[in-house]
Amino acid sequence: MFDVHIQGHICDLVDAGLEESLDDIQSTGATGVTAIVTSGPQYRLRCQAMSCSRLLRSRGGFYFQPDEAVYRALQSKPITSRWLAGRNPLDDLVEQCNSRDLHLRLRISAFEVGRMAATYPQLAACSILGMPSALTLCPAHSEVGLLLRATISDLVNRYGDCLIEVSDIEYHSGIVTDGELEAGFAVDDVVAWMLAICFSESSRKAAAEVGVDVEKLVSELKGHFEKTLLGSSNGTDALRTVMEDSEELAAYTDSQLALLEGVIREMVAGMADRVVLNVPWQSVADGDFYPFGSCGVAECLVKGDVDDLLGAGVVESYHKVCGTESRLGVELDVVEDLANDPQHLVSRLKQLVDQGYSHATLRPFGLIPPASWDAVKQAIRFARRSAGQ
Repeated sequence: MFDVHIQGHICDLVDAGLEESLDDIQSTGATGVTAIVTSGPQYRLRCQAMSCSRLLRSRGGFYFQPDEAVYRALQSKPITSRWLAGRNPLDDLVEQCNSRDLHLRLRISAFEVGRMAATYPQLAACSILGMPSALTLCPAHSEVGLLLRATISDLVNRYGDCLIEVSDIEYHSGIVTDGELEAGFAVDDVVAWMLAICFSESSRKAAAEVGVDVEKLVSELKGHFEKTLLGSSNGTDALRTVMEDSEELAAYTDSQLALLEGVIREMVAGMADRVVLNVPWQSVADGDFYPFGSCGVAECLVKGDVDDLLGAGVVESYHKVCGTESRLGVELDVVEDLANDPQHLVSRLKQLVDQGYSHATLRPFGLIPPASWDAVKQAIRFARRSAGQ
């Protein structure tokens, strides 16, 4: 069976009127809703008529009222969005989806939950330059994994019929999420790569424990980077050589992947059948789905370049690693297709069915113009027809 979800931030679903939002979604023939309930900062102009301003600005955080008892043992406590204003609209969303037989997924961010890194800088990711990220949490800190598992447990315990989708499962310094970086030189791929690697205290300690000479590695990278900043082409060339050929750096990043695999395993332990992993395209490119493939979840959702995802063998590779019972879906941003050529969306969904994908999530609800729902409906109808439904 080919399932289609419409993904929306809970703010957008509620502000547009929960009943009206679900009416629109259900009118397309979608089988479910994916609601974002923890996230980073939000700033967008929404298309639907809203009960408040169409312009949403939020610093992010938890968009549901957490059960304090679940987080009692943690030093870091969930930070709720002011948008809630004492409410818990997630209860209403769950109830209405159940009454409509709409499958509901609750999407949370693994490491990019608004204000958590800024409030608890000891948990923050950090670049080699030493400034903690204002948004991104570091998987190497044990508290981060505990917070993530507590969030999943909280939602599973209270909303047991819902699957929990975990996104932003990437290990990086946070520079790419903190905002536009201005620099007095061209930030090429090698410099961007180096700046994206997390060198937080927790990350350094974890790498040192497996034998990486972190101090030497950092000194070497910083030395070449300093020359690059001063305008030396020799510094740029030397930095590229280290980034591409250094065994020490390879060992350092390998330690982070191993650590991330451990965090994922602990995150889903005992709850793998309730968790969907939203994984980056890079994990698919090599066909091994590392470090996601061995955790035993019932489904993964891939986001990235759809043309690459339609390449031969992706679904087969996934099933080889994760087993034929595990489902693979795709997350699609449909706004551009709907604006330029709605028939392109029809074609893409049909291709996904033909390639063996089991699920598509179309996003984002808040930016889909009401006049485009008919085009979404047509795309879903043709896709499900191709799947023999």
